[in-house]
Amino acid sequence: MGKENAAGVSSTSSSSSASAAAAAAAAAAPVSTAASPAFATTPAQLDDLRRRASASDAHPDSTSDAIEAQFQLGLALLQLAQPAVPPAAPPAQPSTSTSTSTPSSSSTAGKVMPDHPQALIWLRRAAERKHAGAALQLGLLHEYGAAGAPKSDQEAAAWYQRAQSMKQFGTVQHTSEAARRYASLCLVGRGVKQSVTDAIAWLRIAAEANNKFAQLDLALVLSRESPLVDRDGTKSNPRDELEASKWLHQAALNGLTDAQYMLAEFYFAGRGVKKDVPEALRRLKVAAARGHNPARVRLGALYDKGESGVLRDRAEAFKWYMQAAEAGDAVGEYAVAGFYKKGIHVALNDPESVKWLIRSAEHGCSDAQVALGSRYMDGKGVGQDRKAAVHWFRKSSEQLNRSGQFWMANIFANGRGLTKNDKEAFKYYKMAAEQGLAAAQYTLGHMYTKGRGVAASQAEANKWFRRAADQGNLHAKAALESTAAEEIEMVPQEDEDDELSQVAVSSQKFASRMGSAAVDSSAGGFPSSTSGGVSTGSGGAWSQGAGGSFDGDAAPGTEGAAATAAAAAAVAAAVEALSASGGAAVASSAIPSATPVPGVTFGHMEAVVQQLHASDLHAKQLAVQLDAANRLFAEFETRYRTLEVQIATVHQQLQAQTQQALQAENRALVAEQQLATLRPMYEEETTRRSQLEQAVTTLMQQIQHQQQQQQQQQQQANSPHATTGASSQQQRVVPVEFPFEMLSNATSGFAPEQKLGQGSFGEVYRGAIQNKRVAVKRLVDMTRSFEALQADLTLAAKLRHANLVLFVGFARPAVPTPNCTLCIVYEPVINGSLRDRLDRTSLDFPALSWELRRSVALGVANGMYFLQSALPSEPVFHLGLKSTNVLLDASFVPKISDTGFARTPSHQLSPFMCPEYNQTGYVSTRTDVYSFGILLLELVTGKVTVDQTQRDSAKLCWRRQRSSLEALVDAQITTAPGWGPERLTDVNELAALAMQCVEDFHADRPTFAAAIARLGGGTVPERYPATGDTECVVCFQNPISRKVLPCMHAAYCARCADVNMLKACRVCHTRVEHVAPVSF
Repeated sequence: MGKENAAGVSSTSSSSSASAAAAAAAAAAPVSTAASPAFATTPAQLDDLRRRASASDAHPDSTSDAIEAQFQLGLALLQLAQPAVPPAAPPAQPSTSTSTSTPSSSSTAGKVMPDHPQALIWLRRAAERKHAGAALQLGLLHEYGAAGAPKSDQEAAAWYQRAQSMKQFGTVQHTSEAARRYASLCLVGRGVKQSVTDAIAWLRIAAEANNKFAQLDLALVLSRESPLVDRDGTKSNPRDELEASKWLHQAALNGLTDAQYMLAEFYFAGRGVKKDVPEALRRLKVAAARGHNPARVRLGALYDKGESGVLRDRAEAFKWYMQAAEAGDAVGEYAVAGFYKKGIHVALNDPESVKWLIRSAEHGCSDAQVALGSRYMDGKGVGQDRKAAVHWFRKSSEQLNRSGQFWMANIFANGRGLTKNDKEAFKYYKMAAEQGLAAAQYTLGHMYTKGRGVAASQAEANKWFRRAADQGNLHAKAALESTAAEEIEMVPQEDEDDELSQVAVSSQKFASRMGSAAVDSSAGGFPSSTSGGVSTGSGGAWSQGAGGSFDGDAAPGTEGAAATAAAAAAVAAAVEALSASGGAAVASSAIPSATPVPGVTFGHMEAVVQQLHASDLHAKQLAVQLDAANRLFAEFETRYRTLEVQIATVHQQLQAQTQQALQAENRALVAEQQLATLRPMYEEETTRRSQLEQAVTTLMQQIQHQQQQQQQQQQQANSPHATTGASSQQQRVVPVEFPFEMLSNATSGFAPEQKLGQGSFGEVYRGAIQNKRVAVKRLVDMTRSFEALQADLTLAAKLRHANLVLFVGFARPAVPTPNCTLCIVYEPVINGSLRDRLDRTSLDFPALSWELRRSVALGVANGMYFLQSALPSEPVFHLGLKSTNVLLDASFVPKISDTGFARTPSHQLSPFMCPEYNQTGYVSTRTDVYSFGILLLELVTGKVTVDQTQRDSAKLCWRRQRSSLEALVDAQITTAPGWGPERLTDVNELAALAMQCVEDFHADRPTFAAAIARLGGGTVPERYPATGDTECVVCFQNPISRKVLPCMHAAYCARCADVNMLKACRVCHTRVEHVAPVSF
C-alpha cells in the first residue's frame, strides 16, 4: 500500500503518487482545476474585471455577471506571479486603492502584480453571494494556509460544506470537488468529527456528480481489506468490491488513467469482477499508452516473471521497462539497470547498467539507492567512494528501506565511512529489525546481549533472537540454544533477479577482534573467517594449529604416534643403505643405530611393514573401484548427452508453442481492434434504427388519428345518428403511407446520384426523412393491382425480425406511371448485398471469413424460418431468395429484403427456384429451401451457381470427389483471418447441407428448422408437417392437387381450393378467378 491520496485514502503506488502530486500542487497554488477561467494578465483586463465585479451595486440586473467577475478577479489576483525581471524605471507611488500591495500598471511595465488580500476580499464577496467556485477556493486556501489565509481545517470544512450546497452560481465541478474535499476531512477527522460513514456518503455525492477523482477515492475506500479505525476506536469495514469496481469503471470511462490501472488489478484478482487476464492486460496497456508509468512497470514485471497467467516474455518485459525508464520512472530505470547487468535480452553492459542505476537512485528509488551505495562501497563499476556510499544508504534509509537502514547500522557499528557510533548503529538496527529483516533482528539481539549502544538485557535479546529464528536465521537459532551469540556483519546482497535478499553473511568475531577490519563483502556472498577458530588456511582443511586438536590440547596417544613415525624414518634409512650396497650385507655402520631413536624397536618396524603391505592392498582395491567408477561415469555421461538432446528438443518445441501463443495473441489483438472499430458503427446503426422506428411510430399514430377523424366526419355526414366507435377494421395493423412529395424531396427527386442499385422490383435510392436516413425502392411496371399490393404491404408491416430488412411505409404517386407505380420505404443497410461482398466489387471490401459466412447462413435460415412461422397457420413465401436479396448491415448481420411481396410464376425459368415451381407453379414450405441451398453453395464456392449444368457439376464434385473438396472452396476464405485446415470439416458439413437443400424432389429437402439445428442454431419447433405429402398451404393435411388462376400457384388440396371460400391466393394475395386440377 502506498501513501494517502487527496481524500486521505491509502492506495496503491500509482494512485498514491498521483494523489500526492495533486495535493502538493493544491498546497502550492490552491486553485480549483474545475472550470478554471482564463486569468487576466494585463491592467486593462484586470480593470475590466473590477468594473464588472462592481457593477452589481449600480445595475442589479447584472448580478450574475458581477458575481462571476468577482470570482475570476479573485483567482486572477491569486494566480499571477511576480515578474521575472524587475522594471528598469523606479517604481511609482502606490495607488490609492484599498490594497497597498498592488502597484499601478505603470510601475510594472504593463504587468499586473498579485494582491492576495484583495483576492481574499473578492473571493469572499463572491462566496457570500453563493458562488460555489469561490467557496471551494476559500476552503482550499484555509486548508493549506495559502495566500495569507489562516490555516484552519474547521474553516476549510465549513466552506466546503457551503460550496456543495450552492447550485445557483459556479459549476457542478465546483460542488462535486467541494464534496470530495469535505469527505477527505471526514475520513481523517480534520476540522470535523472523524466518520467513515459520512466520508463515504460525501464521496458518493461527488462520484454521482461524475467527479472522476471522487469515483476513484470512493473505490479505494470500498476496496480496503483492513477495517478503518476512527479516533474513538470505532472500526468500520465498508468493503464492497462490487461497488468499488463499478466506480472504477466509471472513472476509467471519464479518462482517469489511475482508475484503468487499479481496474486491471481487480481483473487480475477477480475482485468485484470476473477474473479476466486478457481484459486486465488490455486495461494495463491502455493506461501505459496514455503515459502511465506504473502500468508500464507492472506490464514489465508480468512479462518478466510470467505471473498471473501471463506468458513469460523477456523481450516484451524489457520493452515496457524501457518505456517507463525513458519517461523518467525510477522503478523502470532500476529494472533496466538489472537487465543490462545480467545481460537479459540485451548484451551484458555494466557501464549502461550503472548509468540507469544512477538515474533511478537520483529519481528516488530506494532499492536503486541501496544497490548504488553497495557499488560505491565495494568499487564495483564505479570508483570506490565510501562517502558517496553513505550518502545513498542514508537516502534509502530516509525512505524506510530496511536494507538501507541495515547498511547504515553496519557502517556505524564498524566505522566504515563514518565515525564508529554504537548508539547510532543500535538505532538503525532496530529500525530494520522492526521492519522484519532477520539479520537485523539477530544483530539487535547480540547488541542487547553485549550492551552495545543500549543497556544489556538478555530477555530483550532473546525476544529478537526468537523473531530472527522464526524466519529461519541459523545464527539466531544457535544463539537461543547456546545463549552465546556472535556478532555477524550481515550485508544485503543482490540475487540473480536483482532483488535484495534478506541476508548475505560475512563473519567477524566481535569479542576477541574489536579492532579488526570488517570483512569485505566484495570477496563473495559468504567469505571465509579470519584467523582463529576453524579456518581453511595453508595448513590444509580444518587445521588445528600446533596442538593438533580443535582446542589446542594434546590428544590421547600422541607418544605412540610419534614412535611410529620415528620407526618409519628408521626403516626408510635402512632401505636406502641396502640399496646403496647393491644388495650385499649391510655393515653395522650403515645402519643408523649409531644414533638410536628412543622407543623404536623391531616390533615397531614390523608393524610399519605390515601397514605398508596393507596400504598397497588398499591402493589396489581403490584402483579397481576407480576403474568401475570411470566406467559408471562414462555411462552417466552418455545418458547426460542423451538427456541434453532431449532437453534441446523439448526447448525447441516450447519455443514453437510460445511463438504460436504469441501469434494467437496477436490475432486476438487484431480481432479486438476490428471489434472496437465495428462497435461504434453497430451502436450508431442501432441508435439510428431505434430513432427511425420511433419516428415512424409517431407518424403512424398521427395518420391513424387523421383517418379516424375523417371516418367520423363521413359517418356524421351520412347519418347524424350514427355512433363514433372504432371498428375492428381500424384496429388492425395499417402500413404507414407517406406523402409522395415527401419521398420525392427525401431522394432529391430520385436523382441519379442518390441511386444505390437495381432490385428485382425496381430501383433503390438513398434518402432522409426528418434527418433520419432511409432507403426508398421505386417499383416500376407492376402488373398486379393495388388491392393485391395492399395485402402485401399490410403483411410486410407485420413482419419484424433481426434478419429481415425493416419495412417503414409506402407512398403512391397521384398518377401512377410505368416508371413509378409504388414507392416502398425501408431501413438503410450500409454494407451492400451478400453478392457484392462475395464478388468484392469494391477494393475497400475485405474478404468474408469462414466464421462470417457461416453466421450469414444461420441468419438467413432464422429469417426464413420466421417468415414461415410468424403468422399461425399462414406461412409467408419469399419465392425470390438469392444472394442479391440478402443485405449486410454495419455488423455484417444478414437481412433478407423484399419480404412479404410474393412473386408469380413466369414463362422464364428462374435458375434460383426449384424445378417443380418453374414447371408447374408448385409452392410448399420447402420451395424456398431450394433457393437457400443455392445461396449456401455460393457461400462455399464464392461463385454464382445459376444454371443446371453448374449445379450438376457441384453435385458430382461433392459425391465423387469428397477428398478434393478443398478445390471447390472460395480462395478468399483461405486468405481471410481465422482460416485453417481444420475448417475443412465445417465446409464439408455446410456443403452437405447445401446439396441436400437442392435435391430435385421437394420431399427430400430439409425444413428450415432442421437447417437451423445443423448450422448450430439450436432446436426450434417444426411448425408444419415434416413429410412432403401433406403440404396444402391452407389445411396442411392433404396433398396438393389444385392450382388457382390467374396467378398459377399450385398450393391447395381439392377441399381447400373452393372459389367461394378461397377469395385470394394464400401465396401472392391475387384474387382467385378459377381453380384447375394439377398432377405431379
